[in-house]
Amino acid sequence: MVDFYCKVCKSDFREHEHKEGNSWGQWFASKCPSCGKKCIRHITEKDKDPYFYESKKLRIQRHNLKNELIQPGEQGFMTRYPKQWKQIEEANEKWEKKQKMKKLEREKLYQKHHNERSTLKKIFEKEDELENNS
Repeated sequence: MVDFYCKVCKSDFREHEHKEGNSWGQWFASKCPSCGKKCIRHITEKDKDPYFYESKKLRIQRHNLKNELIQPGEQGFMTRYPKQWKQIEEANEKWEKKQKMKKLEREKLYQKHHNERSTLKKIFEKEDELENNS
């Protein structure tokens, strides 16, 4: 059984399907129980599937799950998930502090060993590369 959307009736329905296709792609097809119009669901070209763009049922599900799918950078995350937001902020502050300390340490080394500046720079670049890959 597959969910379909009928453009004529403007309704969702679940029906047994049969697979159809040609050289351009494949799709599931079924007839609307209300009006008898043929409705399809794309298998190979999912971005063209009318169900995902027009289904009222799917729109309602997306709306109901909108708050659960919110990401940290999106508006409303901070008010909806204050504990997680605080953890993210603390982690960011800790990272920034670590970066500042690293920069100060490197500047001290540059001043102390100003003749080996290019060698130190290569070492620091390699350390950063190793840190980013881990």
